Amino acid sequence: GANLQDIPYERYSFSISFPSGPENVDSLIEAALGEVEKIKNGQIVEADINKVKEARLVKLKEDFKRNQFWATEISRSLLRKEDLDSQEGIEARTKAVSKEDLQRIANKYLKKGGQIQLVLMPEAKTEK
Repeated sequence: GANLQDIPYERYSFSISFPSGPENVDSLIEAALGEVEKIKNGQIVEADINKVKEARLVKLKEDFKRNQFWATEISRSLLRKEDLDSQEGIEARTKAVSKEDLQRIANKYLKKGGQIQLVLMPEAKTEK
């Protein structure tokens, strides 16, 4: 997932997580970082972008029915002194995301050396 915020200060986070057995950790990390590099190099498949947009739109349709979503949107608009965005506006922004947008953002924020890698391994079994 990804998160960009500018209140109370500018910050961002990006995470990749997946369940795996310990024997697959290294190959999965290598594959995930390889995908990030592909995005940064513009090697993005349009069909993949469309799948992500469609999943986001489905989630938004559910979110629009929840008071918590709108409470967050109202708070955000008041904090930033911006107009409250409409359902249609939020959907339009989602649909407008392009391959070039993703590449630009990946190159801006996903620089080498600025990441923390955490791997949760199962506890070793102890004999009683």
